[in-house]
Amino acid sequence: PQDLVMHAEVHGAPFFVVKTSGTQPKSETLLEAAQACVSYSRLWKEGIHSGDAYWVRPEQVTKSAPPGQYLTKGAFMIRGTRNYLRGVELALAVGLATHDGKLLLMAGPPSAVRSRCQVYTELRQGRGSPAETARRILAILRNRTPQMMRAQSLRITVDDVIQLLPPGGVETTNSISP
Repeated sequence: PQDLVMHAEVHGAPFFVVKTSGTQPKSETLLEAAQACVSYSRLWKEGIHSGDAYWVRPEQVTKSAPPGQYLTKGAFMIRGTRNYLRGVELALAVGLATHDGKLLLMAGPPSAVRSRCQVYTELRQGRGSPAETARRILAILRNRTPQMMRAQSLRITVDDVIQLLPPGGVETTNSISP
């Protein structure tokens, strides 16, 4: 009940939950969540470079329609005021982070990935197939992983990377290493 729900102003876009621990999140956190929402929406596939997102409180999200109306299967209704973030740039990155001594894949807005990953690559909309791009991402990450973590990086598969990619064509832009 104390968290926030972020959604892109696009039909069929995913919801993201911003965990707040009862405090008001920083504007950077809200922007990162908004960037994830618009980037994982169909805007990416359509080649649109920015979009709008909004956040609401969980109690504003309902699956029931007002009397005399109905919602289609899987649809939600938002009641009350939406707090908009307009013109949010679509941008993502994929990187390798360590957590409790384990090497994990992370995807999200570049600023979030950059702050948590030693090695990452940024993504952009493009013509590359998800499988082709996932192979390239995996090669970049493995080649730049520190030697002591390389064995763990071999456990990550192309399918693991594909699951993190947005819908549509995607390409890598630049790689960063420690």
